[in-house]
Amino acid sequence: MKDNIFDKLKKIKTDLQNKCTICNHTGKVDGKDCACVIKFDFYVEMCVSGIPREFWDLTVDNWQGDRVVFSLISSYIKNIDSAYDKGYGFILSGGSGVGKDLLIIYILKEAIRKKYSVKVISMSELVDFIIRMRDKQSYEEYDMKIKTTDFLLISSLGLEYRPNSLGVMILSKFITLIKFRKSNLLPTFITTSLTKKDFNSIYSSILSDLFLERNFVTVSGDNYRENNNDPFGFNL
Repeated sequence: MKDNIFDKLKKIKTDLQNKCTICNHTGKVDGKDCACVIKFDFYVEMCVSGIPREFWDLTVDNWQGDRVVFSLISSYIKNIDSAYDKGYGFILSGGSGVGKDLLIIYILKEAIRKKYSVKVISMSELVDFIIRMRDKQSYEEYDMKIKTTDFLLISSLGLEYRPNSLGVMILSKFITLIKFRKSNLLPTFITTSLTKKDFNSIYSSILSDLFLERNFVTVSGDNYRENNNDPFGFNL
């Protein structure tokens, strides 16, 4: 049986301490947590927040993709406290493999460092949760957690689309979630492969209006997975 993420965390912790030459594998330096412990704690925070393991060690220091969007992300990070206070979020649109999720996760990592709460969930996961949840109390607790987290990323919007009555119910709950977060000035990010025209066609102009015209950003570039050309400088 394959290890789950928590088993992997245990192995990561052991590996970090065993390789650390600063604390002699104790996790402490002058009575304070060593860098290896601080790094592991950051891994735990990312795990709890739902950031996929493949992104934990990635940075955008060597970003070779869309420079305009990179500038937006960098500016957001530099002003993250102000952006949070204003509830500023946006939608990143673009083809597969251009780095949409990774760019937002770069923001979320900085949010975690600053002790904000973060949640990452795909739209398909959110839909499955809405459909399958039978326990009202559990649903309300999870629903409130998503609604009230400081920074929320909903990834891969559009893959879950269902053109039926169930889809109408899901859309209604989704718009309610976005409206709640916007009215409470909580930043929400969405990534999608849909064009703005298709986005408006499927999710109605209501959702687009909630993010405003200037907050729909298109990421250009090649599919680095398909071309084996990783814009983050890693061989994925």
